[in-house]
Amino acid sequence: IAYFLVAGAVVVDKILLKRSVPSPLVYTIYVNLLQIFVVFLIPFGFSLEGSQATYLAIVSGLVSFFALYAFFHSLKLHEASLVSPLVGAFNPLFALMIEWLFLGQILNIAQYLAILVLIIGTIVFTHNQWAHHFRPNRSLSWIIISGLLFAVSFVLLRQALLQTSFINGLVVSRLAAGLLAGSLLIMPNIRRQVLEHHRNSPLTSRSV
Repeated sequence: IAYFLVAGAVVVDKILLKRSVPSPLVYTIYVNLLQIFVVFLIPFGFSLEGSQATYLAIVSGLVSFFALYAFFHSLKLHEASLVSPLVGAFNPLFALMIEWLFLGQILNIAQYLAILVLIIGTIVFTHNQWAHHFRPNRSLSWIIISGLLFAVSFVLLRQALLQTSFINGLVVSRLAAGLLAGSLLIMPNIRRQVLEHHRNSPLTSRSV
């Protein structure tokens, strides 16, 4: 169900980036500003904590902002059917490496095989497209960076959720991303770009 919903979201993102908001940075700001609406979850069990989990959730949210920017930049350059599977393959690969290097987490053989199948399946599924599109340029770098940053964000959020409630982790991480987006509007150049698109502000496919 999650993959189905993400696929639909990516297609909508691609359409909006092509027609309504051609700037990946502006679109990233729109998406993350909408995440501030997570405040409506506060009455459902949120409690402000000055714990390590809070700091991990904040960093996770900030990293997710840049992960989305790299993802939208990739989506601007290539088809959704190419970008989404590749980012989806790099994500667990990098997450596995991070957890192994820094958290000492070891998976069982079945889990390693599952990740391997996911990566091989992605390569087979997208081979004709990336072999044709990716020449000596930096376009693939954005996909790799996006996969890496998403992995960092998810690992940090996972560690936060191990120490606090789901509501706390979600609210803090999403607010951090939203506030970062809002703070960027202080910069005149970025604010001008956003205001140029305010009349065509999209109803984004992503809210969390």
